[in-house]
Amino acid sequence: MLGDSDKVEFVGFPKIGSLGFDKETNTYLINSEDDLIAFRDYVNDWMHDCQGFTFKLTKDIDLDGENWTPIGNGSHQFKGTFDGGNHKISNLSITTGNNNYVGLFSRNYGTIKDVSLVNANVSGRFYVGAFTGCNYGTIENCAVEGSVSGEYYVGGIVGENNEGTVKNSFAATTISGDRCVGAIVGNNKGTGSINLRKYPFIPAFLIEKYGIAKNTVNAKAIVVLSEAVGGLNHGINVSKFAVTMKQNNPKAICMYCSFFEPLVSFASF
Repeated sequence: MLGDSDKVEFVGFPKIGSLGFDKETNTYLINSEDDLIAFRDYVNDWMHDCQGFTFKLTKDIDLDGENWTPIGNGSHQFKGTFDGGNHKISNLSITTGNNNYVGLFSRNYGTIKDVSLVNANVSGRFYVGAFTGCNYGTIENCAVEGSVSGEYYVGGIVGENNEGTVKNSFAATTISGDRCVGAIVGNNKGTGSINLRKYPFIPAFLIEKYGIAKNTVNAKAIVVLSEAVGGLNHGINVSKFAVTMKQNNPKAICMYCSFFEPLVSFASF
């Protein structure tokens, strides 16, 4: 039973598992793996899109041993804000290879920001990305390291960007698929935007691991451009992108790879 202080704390907002709540900012606080699962189940089982709600990580979370079920399902998708607080989620694993719309989130209609996925292993069939299978909202200041695989619409961050926005995000991933495969986005659809920046968001753990100089792209940072990736061909002119990267970062190495082969991508957008 809730005490009086809890009743005041959650006025106007439902209590979700053991998640904390910051009444000054009306923000749910995710403090553990159990809290992250409770948040997911609130969307999936309670059928709530969380529009107008903000969820924030307060510490790094390790999902080792958990075969992750994406946040969101066919009936209800996430429309709130997921704020990673510049924390990491390690060992995200999705290995049910025949599913569609696969990632930390199934589909995203809200905002996902300021979070890194470390040692992610994500596989599916169509619409596969480490953060979301299909993005209709905004993803910014996000990074992923690991592997992503599928058949069609496979991207390091997003499988398909459907009139959404992906900006200032980074991927160091091994990606494999058959069609519409991209380092950041597999396919960019409609008015979707992928915003390039001279100085991409690169989290500290990747800077340390790969020796990437802060706020730059040096010779150790390889920008991989696939010949037939939707996220580049449909949204960005590959040749123009390579020239721009070279102008902004003379030491950057721009490599072209066939989408018929798995590729390792150090892509900065």
